[in-house]
Amino acid sequence: MDNGTTVHPSCLQKPPLAIDIIHNLDIFSIVLYSVLTFMAAVSMLVFMEECVYIYRKVPNNKKSLILWVNGAAPVIGTMSCVGMWIPRATMFTDMTSACYFAVVVFKFLILMVEEVGGGRGLPEASGQI
Repeated sequence: MDNGTTVHPSCLQKPPLAIDIIHNLDIFSIVLYSVLTFMAAVSMLVFMEECVYIYRKVPNNKKSLILWVNGAAPVIGTMSCVGMWIPRATMFTDMTSACYFAVVVFKFLILMVEEVGGGRGLPEASGQI
């Protein structure tokens, strides 16, 4: 069943090994990979600094939720960096990012509900009672 489209032969091969990526980098690619890796590392350092601040300044009942939500960017950035350097791990890094983001969306929902007074305060805040 050929509908007139062709597939490039390189699309049918397995993804390259990490060592193949490293050996085939030119100067621009080395700079690009270095900058992106540096950005992922900086986002992780900023997140760690946020963790220390939140641990010291935020009440106990909200610490966990805020840390989960604030961790979304560094986790996704770090997983993307790992997937960039190790192309065969892309499926696992994407799955990790998606699962973490799903948890973050749920934690953010809980955080929003708690901000308006919990399960009993939500209908009052929305004007239903």
